[in-house]
Amino acid sequence: MIVGFGLGWIPYVSILGGLFTLVGIGFMWFGREDYRYPHPRNVVAGGVLFVVAFLLTVGLTIWFVAAVVGAANASGQTSSQVESVFTGDLLTLLVGGVVAAILILFAEVLIVYALADPVARRVLWVAVLAQVVISTFLVITVYPSISGAVQQATSGVTIDTGPITALQTRILLYSLMNAIPSLMFAYAYYRTRERLKPTFVPLGTHPT
Repeated sequence: MIVGFGLGWIPYVSILGGLFTLVGIGFMWFGREDYRYPHPRNVVAGGVLFVVAFLLTVGLTIWFVAAVVGAANASGQTSSQVESVFTGDLLTLLVGGVVAAILILFAEVLIVYALADPVARRVLWVAVLAQVVISTFLVITVYPSISGAVQQATSGVTIDTGPITALQTRILLYSLMNAIPSLMFAYAYYRTRERLKPTFVPLGTHPT
């Protein structure tokens, strides 16, 4: 999980970070019964949030692609109408993506919260707040630019990929801000890992 957070904010490399995170979540899931209540319950709740976020993301992506393809293939649709459908549906996709990201954030807090000390817990919540602010900023800043970039790219006889490429570069630069919450999560998990000694947390899953 620490490695996953450390890599998760880097463009393109974030895919590898996501794989490390998934493996880490799997280890925490299978090892949840080794620690006392409420850690096992929190890990289960976090796992449910991960699944819901994944299904939400996949469902929204399929819906968005189907909506755009349907609008493009509909007879009598002008390019401006297709663009309007694209930008409107894109906003729904982005908002849904933010909701899924928030669910994942709470999942990442839950699965380690019972084992963390007060400092690590505060770091986790600050990281959540930072990620929500950054994600909201990205949606507010990037979304208005998408319509203009698409319009510029499709205004000529042939498609001009220049505006789209420039927008992608801009998004990548903005996404570097995700380093702040990602590294905060990595620190909180590292602090918790160093705190856990063989005799620190009593075994058993039932509350006394």
